[in-house]
Amino acid sequence: MEETVRLSLEHALSSAVGGKKEAAPARENIVVEAKTLYFEILYKKEQLDIAEEVKGYFEKAISKAEEKYESGDGDVSQSAITKMKLGLAGSTNDIIKLRSDIKIAKLTLGTMMGRELSLDSEVGEDKIAPLKFQYENYEDYEKSLPRKSQEKAVRTGNPGRHPGGASPDEKSALEADIRLAMRKAFIKTVEKRDIMRLAEKNRKITRALLVTEVANYDFGIGNAEDLFQSLIIYTRVSSGYYESIYDFNVAAIELERQ
Repeated sequence: MEETVRLSLEHALSSAVGGKKEAAPARENIVVEAKTLYFEILYKKEQLDIAEEVKGYFEKAISKAEEKYESGDGDVSQSAITKMKLGLAGSTNDIIKLRSDIKIAKLTLGTMMGRELSLDSEVGEDKIAPLKFQYENYEDYEKSLPRKSQEKAVRTGNPGRHPGGASPDEKSALEADIRLAMRKAFIKTVEKRDIMRLAEKNRKITRALLVTEVANYDFGIGNAEDLFQSLIIYTRVSSGYYESIYDFNVAAIELERQ
């Protein structure tokens, strides 16, 4: 990720009109956009892997169900086969959309970096992982960032009106606004982290359920309806888990920007 951000910053600087500093986008905006695109690519790659995995399960289940139905062996119904085919269509639709989303995200990130990124181009890590964030309350977080809000408030003062920076009253108001924004961002980050933790637990449960249903179906002791339901649940929960990591990381990035 650091390499992605570095290249994006370097390209933005080199692309600034006439080399004028004010013509370049704000550094923090470039960093946030580059990191956000980076994590979007990673989490959608994870979702693509899930969709392709589930598609394979549906294809195998349909083949087996049709074989049983045609031979009259087992209790497979035409309705169950139709549901499986609809599930397969859903997974195929997800694959098409995710591939498109990844291409667009890579196109945008590649433009920021000054290079072309294909669908197969690697952008860093293979797997998305949560950013480090060990804080349980805002006070501890604020202590880890000594004088950050105060220094930012001073920098955002209006030196044109008050030589040497903002007036004391303006500084106080700016500090209060920044601290409020930081508190809101911190609360949102904690919220996204807690959702992510819950999603991780649910993913483990649904993964175990899927493994059981697939094994039962392969051994002929499970039915198509149960397998269909487990595949749908697995897709939704597992995809939601990776999206929750993305949401948490974006919230943490926004908090860092404050």
